[in-house]
Amino acid sequence: GNRPEQIYWREEQTKEKKRLEAVKKELQRKELQELESQTPSWDQAYAHQFQINLLTAQLQGRKEEVKRLRDEQVQLRKFQALEKKAETKMKRKERERKAIEKKAEQYMKEL
Repeated sequence: GNRPEQIYWREEQTKEKKRLEAVKKELQRKELQELESQTPSWDQAYAHQFQINLLTAQLQGRKEEVKRLRDEQVQLRKFQALEKKAETKMKRKERERKAIEKKAEQYMKEL
């Protein structure tokens, strides 16, 4: 018969299955992003353009412009360092999540 605990476990299994499906979709989305990001990034193009602007300003002796660009470069490097830190943290979280997911799948198989 349908004892309360059986109903409960069926509901829990359904919830878990839906969660795992959502996780799978998220992973597929991330993979797609990863592929897209392998094309030269905007920041590479930006860095290139930046060097051109800086050299031009230096050659034309525009001291104010050179100073502004150098300050901008310092800010950009700080930002990139923070970005890198966040990325590393996200990768660690991703690994942890994958490990948990593996355990969950193992658990589902054992049910």
